[in-house]
Amino acid sequence: MNFHQIDFLIAFPVFFVLYWLLPYKFASVALIVFNVIFYASWGGKFFLVILGLTCLEWIAGLGISRIESEGKKNLVYFGSLSTIICTLICFKYFISGDNWFLPVGLSYQVLMGISHLTDLRYGGSSEVGSFRNYFSFKTFFPVVVSGPITRFSEMEKYFSTSPSWKLVPWREVILLFSWGYFKKAYCGDYLANEVITPMANMPSEFHISALYLKFITMPVQLYCDFSGYSSMARALAMSLGKDLPINFNLPFLSNSFNEFWNRWHISLSQWLRDYIFFPLNKLLFKSCGPLLSAVLAILLTWILGGMWHGPGIIYTLYGLHQGLYVAVNALSDYYKTKRLKRNKLKRAPKNFSVLKAVFVFILFGLSILLFMSPSLNAYREYLALLVSGSDGIKTLDWWHPLFIFAIIIGEHIYGYKEGDKTFSRLPIFFQGAVLGLLWVYIILIAPKNYVAFIYFKF
Repeated sequence: MNFHQIDFLIAFPVFFVLYWLLPYKFASVALIVFNVIFYASWGGKFFLVILGLTCLEWIAGLGISRIESEGKKNLVYFGSLSTIICTLICFKYFISGDNWFLPVGLSYQVLMGISHLTDLRYGGSSEVGSFRNYFSFKTFFPVVVSGPITRFSEMEKYFSTSPSWKLVPWREVILLFSWGYFKKAYCGDYLANEVITPMANMPSEFHISALYLKFITMPVQLYCDFSGYSSMARALAMSLGKDLPINFNLPFLSNSFNEFWNRWHISLSQWLRDYIFFPLNKLLFKSCGPLLSAVLAILLTWILGGMWHGPGIIYTLYGLHQGLYVAVNALSDYYKTKRLKRNKLKRAPKNFSVLKAVFVFILFGLSILLFMSPSLNAYREYLALLVSGSDGIKTLDWWHPLFIFAIIIGEHIYGYKEGDKTFSRLPIFFQGAVLGLLWVYIILIAPKNYVAFIYFKF
């Protein structure tokens, strides 16, 4: 089942009605049943893996919270942590030569489990919760296969108390789901079907203009696909009285890579910061000093972040790309601040720069080109064609992609100007007109060839 497939669009309303009509103790059971059905639709035999990890994490968390001996706590924590990580490594690096053999959403499940145990051991959290609540959290269908990455210490309240339908912002739910559906089903799938896929095998046969169109398209298509999914996930959770973290916040407005990773896949970048960067920086601080420890921790964090996506040099190099971008950005900020202090000057307020945003977009585009390349040779070949030109004669339609780019630029400009004012605050007739237009495009014009969400394979 996928959020924008007909089987989900039929099944969810049935569950939704039951969820709000039944008493909460039965509604919570209905949620668990729907969670299991949703995950089983992706491959029921792997549900046992998720169930096993969930049981291990909950039992280990119970032990960490109740055992008084620090040594025994460490034994439980590191033993369970090693088992969880080894499970991920085993499936990603040894069992699955093909992603078909990888349990869907395993990477996200592992990150949520690590954060739960680490928060209990070192973060001061005491939220062990009941097994029912933790199981509902780990299998919660909007996030179970592709995030956002949530933390039990922040989400437990939503699974332990009865929600009120009166507190749900229903208009915002409809708008958020519709906009996410539009970005995925229309914008993302069109760019995937009409620009990226046709050039997947023989880019040398295409004209240089088509090559540059694909280069521009790849980060936009990934954004539409992933942020569209995240918006739908947030809307579905919101409709059940549960609030998920924002995962994308107008990333193409970023003037630096530090800012970019505070706007793109926010739940992952925050997880990497809290559970890898901070511990690594603390570990390296005494031996390397503040500056070098920070740089090394940034590089190691992002290399591990790249390896989390899967085996192969491609993902490791992608992580190194991001690490270098962020490290150079951090060094630049450090020396800039140091120079200002030496000259007893105040830092000038940061103003948005279109040129900086374009520069960040180009660098990110280069890393996404690597990320989505089937091999290093294919990546090098494509870069060579971009630089030296192509003798190919095949072309692609520019007008439709440009229209989609204009939509995404408009989304960013509106968000930049309006700040925290949501679309739902606009006049009701304007909202209705926009919603109607979105669904006309989705039903009549959106590609009929279904494209799987890119991050499902991770």
